[in-house]
Amino acid sequence: MRNLVSPAKPGDKTFDELVKLLKDHFNPKPSEIVQRCKFNSRYRKQGETVMEFVAVLRKLAQDCNYGDKLSEMIRDRLVCGIVDDRIQRRLLSEPDLTFDKALKLAQAIETACKDVKDLQSPEFVPQYT
Repeated sequence: MRNLVSPAKPGDKTFDELVKLLKDHFNPKPSEIVQRCKFNSRYRKQGETVMEFVAVLRKLAQDCNYGDKLSEMIRDRLVCGIVDDRIQRRLLSEPDLTFDKALKLAQAIETACKDVKDLQSPEFVPQYT
């Protein structure tokens, strides 16, 4: 404790100041640069839904301090990190793309692709003999 308040003495600090010093010491603030690097290098994983990917992006962005640019940054990471040509092409072709619009389009395309795959599965394809 003495090292944390030096050259002052612990008795010279209020209880709240000492608690803050201890919290800052044992739970240091994460590096904004490192957090942004993690955010910007995140791509959608195999089998991960669009919503799961966006949830991870939101969590990663918490310590990035993007402020009022947060939805733009998540939108950009969604478009760049989606790793699905169909979705990416559609999002890139959209003028004035907002995060909300990007999310709705990506979800709609993801759902449509899944539905087409389900309809084309052997149990739905008519069998002619």
